[in-house]
Order: sequence, then structure tokens, then C-alpha cells
Amino acid sequence: MKSTICFFVFGFLIANIDPLYSQFHFDVKYAARDISDQRKLFKNANVEIAIISDNSDFNEKITFDRDGKILEKMSYLSGDEDTVDGRSIYEYNIEGNLISIKFESGDAMRPDEFIYDINGNVVRYISEVCDEKFKYNDDNELVSSEILSQAIEKSAIELVKYENGKILEIKTKCWDEGTNAPYVYSRTKFIYDMNQRMTGILQIDGNCNTGIENISAETTVEYNERNLPFKYVTRNSAGDRIDVIIKYKHF
Repeated sequence: MKSTICFFVFGFLIANIDPLYSQFHFDVKYAARDISDQRKLFKNANVEIAIISDNSDFNEKITFDRDGKILEKMSYLSGDEDTVDGRSIYEYNIEGNLISIKFESGDAMRPDEFIYDINGNVVRYISEVCDEKFKYNDDNELVSSEILSQAIEKSAIELVKYENGKILEIKTKCWDEGTNAPYVYSRTKFIYDMNQRMTGILQIDGNCNTGIENISAETTVEYNERNLPFKYVTRNSAGDRIDVIIKYKHF
């Protein structure tokens, strides 16, 4: 499923409910430690396939290898896997780094490309809509990003806060939301339980001129006996709700 935003990390630059909230565990990771944690999660649970469903008419099917790497994502009509809406093919180099995502759809979009440093961190992400560079600290934690070019107006990452190897917060730089709209930024805060599982997400929107912030959406996450996320519930500030259910097939 093709992302349409430059700020890719969790797809949280939104003002209302969006199924991308369920992509925290399944989206592309960029810091080497986050890549490793993601793969361990699915490898240790012997995940072969994950099926993500929500309130929409489409499901997403994600296929993994035995090392926990994502091989393919496919969007299809709920109840009819033969009616495919889109397909993403993940390609890796000999070191196991994701280097390309190819999209099979009627839009004929160019592949996403990823360039790494010697530590296995993604330092550049190039897509049809964006060219973005990333900076890391000595602990290989993502620090910030710089957008080199983009086809749509979105914001780069201003700062990322970690604690005990887990991302606590991501804040974007101010960006112009459009004509007659204020400059805004976004803060995404992550909540963990005693087992270091991410159990909550707060999406906070801020006005760069006044400094006033508002919680625009809140997500809770539940886990099964294999420590895999199986349910996301997201509510926005208008009171809307979306439930995302994830089912797994194991090797």
C-alpha cells in the first residue's frame, strides 16, 4: 500500500482517523535498532502472514520470511482475495537491508528506494513524492530529517526522543497547512507497558504561532499470547472511532 506522505515514519500527519495508525508494527523502519526489533518480533512468533482489517471494504495481507522480514503487502477486497487493489514487493540486498519497494498498481508509480550507512541505518529515502535524508546519534537512534524535495507539502522530523531503546516521541518541524491556515507541527507520543510493548499512541497537533496544542487522536493497542498486536482502537477529537483487527498465520 503506497504511502502518500513524505514524513513516512508512522504515517501520523493526519487530523482524523486513519488505518495508518495500525502500521506502527508493520511500517518500514529506518534506524538499525528499530529494524532489528521489528524483525525479532515477527521471527520469534514465527509469523508467516498477517491480515489487517478495519471498517473499510479492503483488507491488507502482509507476508513475511522466517527472519521476520516483510516480503509483500497486498490490499484486496474484503472477502475476495482475488480482487486486488494494490501490491507492494519488498526487495533486499545480500546484507538483508531493504533497498526497494516496488508497487504493482494502475498508477505505475516508481519504486521507493533506501540508502544505508555502514551501521545499517537508512540515511536517505527516495520515492515518487519525496526525497528525504535522516540523521542519527552515536547510539544509532533517529534524530531528525531533512526534506530535499517533495511533490506535496509535508514536514520533516525536528526531533525524536528515545528511552531504553524505545521511541517516546516524534516532533515534526512547522509546515504550512495551506492558504489561510496557521503553521502547524505534529507530536506523536508513544506509551509502553512494563514489558516494553507499545500500548498507546497520542497524536498532538500544535499551532506554531500560538504554541497551543490539541490531542487530535488516541490509539490503544492490545496483544495476544505471542506478544503480537491483534487490535488497535483509534478515536479522534470528533469522537469517531475505528477498530483494526490483525490475524496471523504461523510457519
